[in-house]
Amino acid sequence: IDYKTGSEKLDFFRMYEGLQLQLPVYMMAALDMEKEAEPAGLYYFSVKEPVIEVPSLDTPLDEESLKKEMRLAGLSRRESEIISLSDRDLGDETKVGKKPVKSKVINADLKKNGDYSAYSPVASGADFKTINEYVSKKTSEMAEKITSGSAKITPYREVSAYSGGSCRFCSFRPVCCFDERIPGFEKKPQGKLSLNDALEKMRKYNKEHSG
Repeated sequence: IDYKTGSEKLDFFRMYEGLQLQLPVYMMAALDMEKEAEPAGLYYFSVKEPVIEVPSLDTPLDEESLKKEMRLAGLSRRESEIISLSDRDLGDETKVGKKPVKSKVINADLKKNGDYSAYSPVASGADFKTINEYVSKKTSEMAEKITSGSAKITPYREVSAYSGGSCRFCSFRPVCCFDERIPGFEKKPQGKLSLNDALEKMRKYNKEHSG
């Protein structure tokens, strides 16, 4: 779990491109320390106090909406015996397969037939191993580039004013002199990748960088 003061979300394009590796690096370090451990998920938790819109100050507090705003956001293991450790309701045999189950703990919900909803990011244990292997190889590659003196000026464009693009918090602008007003200076666009597409690209990268 990575605790944030903002509303960070897991972005699989940014993860694949090496722009959002902090959370999976935490997982990699934890698994390196505990060899027999199994990851249950990768989550962000916002420590800011949630704000719920109400029609008037006299409106009673909707605790369900409040709990939904405080759910862990990220990627969960899909296996029932593991995801139920994060929220017992998702493994409750009296509910699962009989009615929809909406988790109050993580951003994963089950449909009436027991399948995960389309808005529930879940992955198998094998998928988590793929992510862990990719992050290990990607961070090693990045470290090698740094130590070899590679310093290409190829920042990514911010997807919003608050997205934390490549240049937003960088203090080296006077050194690189990057200026989009000058012809030839252009930020790379940030694209989108679904979880499945990102995993496929990670598997390919892992295979190409094996041995």
